[in-house]
Amino acid sequence: MLVIRQAQYAALEQATLERWLEKHLDDHFPELRESYPDDRHRQFIRDGMARARTRGFTEGPHVAQWLNLMTVLGPRFDDDAAHSWVADILNSSEPASHRIQDLLSAAEKHLWADAEESAETT
Repeated sequence: MLVIRQAQYAALEQATLERWLEKHLDDHFPELRESYPDDRHRQFIRDGMARARTRGFTEGPHVAQWLNLMTVLGPRFDDDAAHSWVADILNSSEPASHRIQDLLSAAEKHLWADAEESAETT
């Protein structure tokens, strides 16, 4: 009888999530693949997974949304002073599912405001 240990299962789960996230980014942000060679692309994903985990986002869809934010706002958006609004959301006591949605909504609002401001100055 074959026995799969917890550590083996966790490694398999991690690798599966990583491949799924790679496809997700390729589908939604193909330009990211063009700007990062394969090894840097995978490192971007691994770094994003680790950063998401430290912020309490462990479920696959939440990690994918975190990577979306990293792609649009920058790889370290959660530490970037230009995005000071992020800290309030990350530090809230809301569940991860609410916090990631709040981050996405706030990011969209800030990106639209930046775009409008940019259009007004041109």
